Amino acid sequence: MKKNIFVLSLLILLSSVLHGQEIDSIGIDNNPDINYQESKFLNSQLGQIRDTFDFKNKRVAYYLSLVGYIQKQEYFKEAKQSENGQNMSLQLIVLNESEKEMTNGFDVIIIAWHKFTITPKFRKILIKELIKAST
Repeated sequence: MKKNIFVLSLLILLSSVLHGQEIDSIGIDNNPDINYQESKFLNSQLGQIRDTFDFKNKRVAYYLSLVGYIQKQEYFKEAKQSENGQNMSLQLIVLNESEKEMTNGFDVIIIAWHKFTITPKFRKILIKELIKAST
């Protein structure tokens, strides 16, 4: 019985340590190409569309409402903080091939804390801003 309790305690400890390492592995640089742990985190954070889009091996831009485009480290810092409280309000713009070419290879834009639906006009504005930011 003591052996079972010890093994169970060890498993719980290891899983919490490994989870902590995963969180520490996100947002460690500002490279727009995301790493495996970042893609895993984003897939879980944006679960409502996970079936149609996978962040694995994607180039991601981050747009914070009222601020504009932000660096990856800043986005993940905000995301980690919101994990403890409220969830971030997130929307996603998946870029088509033409838009990807114009934006220097970005696959997707994550928009945080934007209260309104993304209109076609706002989408064009975001893409134009991304083109300027990525050149």
